[in-house]
Amino acid sequence: MPQRIKFPFKIGADPEFCILLQHKLVHAEQFFKNIFADTNYEQQEFEIGAGGYDIPNGGNIGWDAHDATGEIRPLPAETADGLVKNIENIFTALTNKTKLFDLTTLSQKAPVGGHIHFELPDTLANRKVSVGNLHKKMSAFYVPLMLGENKLNIRTRRKSTSFGNMTDWRTEKHGNKWTYEFRVSSAEWLTTPKIAIGTLAYMACVYNEVINHPSNFLLNRKLIVKNDTQALALQELAIAEYGPLGKAVTNKIKKALRQFEFYEPYKQEIDYILTPAKVIRDKEKVNFNILQGWELIENVQPNKRTLLSERQLITQSKTVDLDKMSNLFNIQNNQKDTNLDFFVDAIKHRIITFNWKLKNAYFLFGLRKGINNIFVADKDGKIITGRSKIKTKLDFQHISEAFNKMSNKFSIEGTTDEERKPARHIMIGLPYELRIQKDTKKLIELIHTIEKGLLKAKTVKKSTLTDDTSLDDGEEENLGKIARVYQKEETNEIEVGASTRYEDNAREVEREIRNEERALNDETKECENCNEGQMKYENDVWECEECGHRENDNEDNDNEDEDEDEDYDKNNNRKGGVCVD
Repeated sequence: MPQRIKFPFKIGADPEFCILLQHKLVHAEQFFKNIFADTNYEQQEFEIGAGGYDIPNGGNIGWDAHDATGEIRPLPAETADGLVKNIENIFTALTNKTKLFDLTTLSQKAPVGGHIHFELPDTLANRKVSVGNLHKKMSAFYVPLMLGENKLNIRTRRKSTSFGNMTDWRTEKHGNKWTYEFRVSSAEWLTTPKIAIGTLAYMACVYNEVINHPSNFLLNRKLIVKNDTQALALQELAIAEYGPLGKAVTNKIKKALRQFEFYEPYKQEIDYILTPAKVIRDKEKVNFNILQGWELIENVQPNKRTLLSERQLITQSKTVDLDKMSNLFNIQNNQKDTNLDFFVDAIKHRIITFNWKLKNAYFLFGLRKGINNIFVADKDGKIITGRSKIKTKLDFQHISEAFNKMSNKFSIEGTTDEERKPARHIMIGLPYELRIQKDTKKLIELIHTIEKGLLKAKTVKKSTLTDDTSLDDGEEENLGKIARVYQKEETNEIEVGASTRYEDNAREVEREIRNEERALNDETKECENCNEGQMKYENDVWECEECGHRENDNEDNDNEDEDEDEDYDKNNNRKGGVCVD
């Protein structure tokens, strides 16, 4: 790292990010407490601070007031390189704990910002009008950097919150010092160290000129917005990617920057950040993933042999906490189907233990008993495995209906446009026998094959299927094997319904017989309401001849049960269910 001339002020930041696993947002507070907190307090490696954990020689990592998103608070520095080094130390500490999750700087899961802080001179401390004028200069010079940001990301962030507008800034007091917080920038500058140092150096170079060499801005006053309306209009034009405007503004700013004090010390970094096309390409290369951008993870996936090895799973899982980590994410499934939890855990445990990063999202469900093959389809209903077992039109109809039903339960909420593609959402139907045997290896091997791209989804050609939709009586043997399973299930359902009706009829006959017996015996009992009359039984009801009080037969039985319970409690010295002898 080159030796830099120090800025005459400190710079800091509190950029945010989203934590992802299986293309879903992971709750930041819960995540960090599971990753950094040790059940044995004496062995705690990192101390918990305000909204996160303190990292030596780095700063703090944790969650924002919106505790679903992550945030870092690197220690302030007097050079852009120093601040970037503190950021690197924070993320290194995290990846020493886990490399399983992705950290994205995009706002497509939740709005995240890249706020940058500058130490204010005493002459500007707590002077809002003066700082407001400072911000107009800073925001005008931010336009070239905005041209290198993902435009959908900017719109999403601005629409989801009140943050990210060109007018967004604030001041805060830390100890006896005030800071100016530039809140326009998205979190994208955090994607790679090269973009981070270029952004911080550029913004600090401009800030230094504003507070220490204000006369230089008189030469460039046409670049400066005069009010909030102009600032917002300039931002809209930048987001609209109107090329001629962006190029004209960038060229004028480049010319002005050559006269700024800190341009030469950071010339290489500033020139890079002023090439928007190159910057956006570098972000896209690492998929806006901080851990990839900072080269803190290797994109090495476990092979099939490793995934199927129970011995390796047992050995390596001792270095992680499967219970804690499993609670942080979910594999979607039809929970009511027998033994699916064993298959869900099998996938989760391999994801956690082997850092197995799946490109696709999966949904598991159980097939009806009698269907002995695994069926796989995407969210479009295209079959990936099992096509050869679909022989007839009714086979196809029943399998399609099963997948359509599961597709409605398969949530794609919170996914990006790319992740929302039907081909990225895979539904797997597991046979009953396989689930009873808890044979998870076949599923793991299948998912590994799908992830390798060796199985392709295809549409079933209905014209090649046998028509069994209108068979005559006695031709049931011509039904497809899958259709027979469904026909058998439907027959069983009818039989169950008939059995229920028989039970209801039997109960009605029993009631009528009981009524007749009591009427013949002229059965009576003393009325507890008036203590004078006698109650007669008729049509399931006891009625007092004296006062007309009526009691339901079932209520009478319930009261008898309660009396028996009271007698039991007295005889066994129990009170409120607790023995007191």
